[in-house]
Amino acid sequence: MYCIHCGTKRREEGTYCISCGQKLPHLNDVTHSNTATSLVDESAGHPIIEPTETTIEGSNEVNSVPQRELLSHFIGKNADKIFGHWNKGISFTILGLLFGVYYLAFRKMYKAVLLIVLIMLSFDGLLYVLDIAQNEIWTPIDSAVSIMVSLGCAFFFHPLYKKHTNEHVEEAKVSTSSPEELLHVLKKKGGTSILAVFACLGLFLLYGFLSYSLFPTNEDNISYVRDGSFYFEPTITVGEAFDVYFDEGTWSVPSHNSPYDVVLYQGTRGEYDIQVRFVLEDDSFELISFTVNEKTYTSDEDIDLFLSMVYGK
Repeated sequence: MYCIHCGTKRREEGTYCISCGQKLPHLNDVTHSNTATSLVDESAGHPIIEPTETTIEGSNEVNSVPQRELLSHFIGKNADKIFGHWNKGISFTILGLLFGVYYLAFRKMYKAVLLIVLIMLSFDGLLYVLDIAQNEIWTPIDSAVSIMVSLGCAFFFHPLYKKHTNEHVEEAKVSTSSPEELLHVLKKKGGTSILAVFACLGLFLLYGFLSYSLFPTNEDNISYVRDGSFYFEPTITVGEAFDVYFDEGTWSVPSHNSPYDVVLYQGTRGEYDIQVRFVLEDDSFELISFTVNEKTYTSDEDIDLFLSMVYGK
């Protein structure tokens, strides 16, 4: 038998060619559909093999390993339990609900984790462009998104993990040449990782930093005014007093193009539409004007009268 790369005669027990150094297939893995014709290159002095058709069957051993065994090696612990969920068509998992994206990271589903973070960052950018991030409805929207992500991880973990597992198994089959190497690769790439959970935590810290830096909100300023109080009634917050006086109302800031020290309250009382304007200065805030049915009042006397009405003085 000769080297399939350079034509040098090989030793039966050899793994690599003594002439060119290329790895040689096992003798029983090489089959010829037709008899090869041996020619002699008189100038080189060694035979040249010119087979009419040669097929290398090096992947037969890899494909002979049962698929369930390959999947088990990739999944690691609790493989039988996960197989049970797959067989029953159960997609919900309580771990996904409790830990959300961190459970995906624990199972080394890095692409899914990165995709979720990018979607959340893009969503923050959309809210910023629409000015939704600049008023009080930002907080419930943000909470709703977090809940949706957790529910998504709970209901779609098993379908996603099954797809993730099968893809890695098929990739490993192509890139390995022996059952031992295949099982080793699957065990290394699969299983679980506590370190990945901490990496996911770092990724979300980076997400928070980027979101805060690129798409700033003013919820803190709104909370400062809403949860603050005036000197003449220190036990009642502004938010509590406004909730009692007005039929309904919302807190906001003008826009992300306006100064961040301005907070607006827009409410209704009976047939009156009222807008109240606050300005933050250092560690305090001040009511500087209010508008009733498009008529604006800015004098200290009018503001004092308005506050006495709100607080029932």
